Amino acid sequence: MSVRFWVFRVLKVCCTLYLVGVTSVWAQEQANIDIVGEGFGNKQMYFLAEMHTGQERAAFTNAMLHYLVAQHGITNIVLETSASEAYLQNQYLHDGDTTLFRYYPNAGMRKTLDGLRQLNANLPAGKQITVYGMDFERAEFVVAAKMILEMHGGRGSALHKYLCSVPDSFVYATHMTIEQRKLRQDVWRDAQKVYQNQIKLLEHLLGKHYPELQRIFENPTSEWKFSRRDKGMYRNIHKQLGSAPFVCVVGSYHTWYHRGQVYPSLVKLLVKAKKDNRKKMVIIDEVFNGTMEANMLFSHDSDSLRYEYQSIGPGYFVRNDSAMARAYARYHTPGSFQVVNRKEFADIVPQSNHGLDSYFVFFGEAPQPVKK
Repeated sequence: MSVRFWVFRVLKVCCTLYLVGVTSVWAQEQANIDIVGEGFGNKQMYFLAEMHTGQERAAFTNAMLHYLVAQHGITNIVLETSASEAYLQNQYLHDGDTTLFRYYPNAGMRKTLDGLRQLNANLPAGKQITVYGMDFERAEFVVAAKMILEMHGGRGSALHKYLCSVPDSFVYATHMTIEQRKLRQDVWRDAQKVYQNQIKLLEHLLGKHYPELQRIFENPTSEWKFSRRDKGMYRNIHKQLGSAPFVCVVGSYHTWYHRGQVYPSLVKLLVKAKKDNRKKMVIIDEVFNGTMEANMLFSHDSDSLRYEYQSIGPGYFVRNDSAMARAYARYHTPGSFQVVNRKEFADIVPQSNHGLDSYFVFFGEAPQPVKK
């Protein structure tokens, strides 16, 4: 037999082992989800609220995404990222294009996307997983916009020439200083001006692919003002998904729903837009390595409240005692993710849920009281 034959056989075996590995990891994570309490299924909006840290949190997110796809058929995934990064993620999910990982070499994200890509292989065409971005544009807009223009007839346009003039050292910077972030804003504004001056031409050149570029350059989400940021996120979700079901992975700040917050969060804006939405959403927050303190960006100004209370999720506060430690002891099982409706431990923490179905996932170390 030829060398080419054996090379092909070896590559085939390696690819098979890789895919089996990915599948087994995701199957294991799916098995670790344990929903405690009623009201979880048949919802339209699932929010996985997080503090953007911890490997165990990333493992939970992967497991929960798999669970919602496999058990509830949720294939629209909204991330706290830009329209341009979502475009690059979808290029990888659907076509295997790895451009994203040159810009964003994140092993955790690669694992998540590998798992989603494997799930997509078993889903029918037209019902596959799609990622949506709702946050402000970062430097990856240069990469995504150039790709759209080059793939669909916009090469050589004024916008394409401008994007090509932006140095790679700027685009692929993994950690940006405040000064670099301001420079990014300058590049973003200059690119928008070029885009605005040739909208009609770009629409003609790109045809049916023009909306891909439009989502990037007409993204309403602001980087610098938190209140405008949540409003932009809401507008992006509403415009891109309408009434379609979705799961959204987002920072806990954006899911808070209580009277003391200074500005409306993403969740509060969704409820304000349509009050029936409160019955259609589930919020899953984390109890990880101790509960979050109450001195959040927009919670309260009182120093006494800051040290006497702990936050246990989107808008709920508990006096600084062993309440959450007792809830943790009741539900946390090492090696498994307990997703618990907070009504299940109302005897420990009897806070109102404001009409929202709120759940907590218990993992990491047992919560410790906040020091006064």
